[in-house]
Amino acid sequence: MDNNSYLNDLFINTFSVDFSSYFVNQDIFNSITSKILSHVDNNATKKFYDQLQVCDVSDGVLSLSENGVVCSQFKAGISQQAIDDLAYYLRPWRKGPFQLGDLLIDSEWQSQLKWDRIAADINFFDKTVLDVGCGNGYYLYRLAEQKAKFSFGLDPHLLYVYQFLFINSFMPKHNIALLPLGWQDCHELKPVFDHVLCLGVLYHQKDPLVLLASLKRVLNEAGTLVIETLVLDSDDDSVLEPVDRYACMRNVYCIPTVSILKQWLLSVGFGRVDVLDISKTTVDEQRSTLWSSTHSLVNFLDSTDDSKTIEGYPAPVRAVVKASL
Repeated sequence: MDNNSYLNDLFINTFSVDFSSYFVNQDIFNSITSKILSHVDNNATKKFYDQLQVCDVSDGVLSLSENGVVCSQFKAGISQQAIDDLAYYLRPWRKGPFQLGDLLIDSEWQSQLKWDRIAADINFFDKTVLDVGCGNGYYLYRLAEQKAKFSFGLDPHLLYVYQFLFINSFMPKHNIALLPLGWQDCHELKPVFDHVLCLGVLYHQKDPLVLLASLKRVLNEAGTLVIETLVLDSDDDSVLEPVDRYACMRNVYCIPTVSILKQWLLSVGFGRVDVLDISKTTVDEQRSTLWSSTHSLVNFLDSTDDSKTIEGYPAPVRAVVKASL
């Protein structure tokens, strides 16, 4: 199989839904496809593809345990060791957890906790959803559980895309897709989405208003934007602009108060902003595991005062807000 064929099979033809109709026109979709295939054409992708052939199944069944683990059960005959080896090769796993047969991938983030904060207030049934910065697609499967009409994930980081394709190979066909694109590609999409999710992305932007305006443009007339982001736990109008790092994270440019976040959303054209949740991040939600890196939240906080990060900033607090047109 030549390179272009296997890349097409892996990144474009693997999905059961024709997502080309969500782009502005066919020429743009063809251009995006060429961009994707050029981006992923490397030795790491070929190695991943070869390993994936050993694990691929067509009879997986998606289920969810009571604690939010995305599970796939499938018939015997596939080497569990091959599955374990490829999952380990794809570390670190930030979002999850997932269970593939006997293998539990215990991710750094217990993503079901964040999902519960979102899903309690938003109806995804029969809706078209865009998840920007979706990581390995954990929330796409939670949306499938809610019977969303179509869920489309974007994430430019190839490791997360590999993780999604790995998990997806054990799942039945759902109306979901994930492409290695960023929010900067949103202008190529039609304004047809009922909901746009943007979780853990805003604070990495030098100009958050540009991001918010881009996300607004892909919503339909009755659409809603769901933002989850770091915030300052304060009633005033201020924005923290960390120097160098925040909680050991690079490229954290702005952490607003909720009041400022609301002002940003209103300024780009949203008509109403509702706060769904404000929660302090705890070591129960974010922690180091065998499937992630050796350092996590407990290492990012001041060892003598867990109300502060190791750099001396306020410890992480995250808000979920819903913005309507």
